[in-house]
This record gives sequence, structure tokens and C-alpha cells, in this order.
Amino acid sequence: MNTLIIGNGTQYVYLYYFPADQADAIRKGNWGFKCNIGMTERDYKKRISEQVHGSSESPIIPLAIKTEDGRSLEAEIHKVLKSMDKHLGKENFRTCPSEVLNLYLKYHPTEKMKGLPPLY
Repeated sequence: MNTLIIGNGTQYVYLYYFPADQADAIRKGNWGFKCNIGMTERDYKKRISEQVHGSSESPIIPLAIKTEDGRSLEAEIHKVLKSMDKHLGKENFRTCPSEVLNLYLKYHPTEKMKGLPPLY
């Protein structure tokens, strides 16, 4: 799966998950699964690699949002998901890439929807 990169800026808010968490949610009939939503001021792939070092499986990185204020955007997304009772601890939430993308587009409507591939 390729990463959808949207927005403008030098920082990133990213979402990643592990295939086993998604598969477990599907098996249980849940649409949301454990996703990590974080931010970095540098290359998002390097940051995620540091976070998952030693993990038994590779993460899926479906979404990276470029921004000039990663901390604020990350806090905004975390706040909305917490208000929806989806917080699992630290940067982990019971959600899915499409939901996070839709939240971003709801609060940042200048992003164009046309041509965005579906995220699962």
C-alpha cells in the first residue's frame, strides 16, 4: 500500500498500524482498529521506523499529512478522537485511516478531495 501524502509544510502528522491489529478487528466484526497517530519535524518513515524497531511485523503507513504546525494538528486530531472515546493510550486510537483523513478534511476543507484514493 502506498502512503497518501496530502497538505503542505515541512512537518508531518502520520498514521500507521500493524496488519495483525486490522485483521483482529475484522475478525471480531469491528470497523476500527489500533492506529498510531503521531507527528514529526523530520522524515516520517524514519520516525516510525524508530518507534517500531524490534517489532515482529512491518507497519502499514497509509497516511501522512504535511503541515507547518505538526504539534497543533496532531493535538487537534487527538482531541477529536478522545472526545469520541477512541483513545487507547499514548498516541494509539481505535480508528481507521479513512476516519482520520475525513477528520482532517472536515477541519481543513481547502484540501481537494478529487483524486484521493480510498484508505482502508
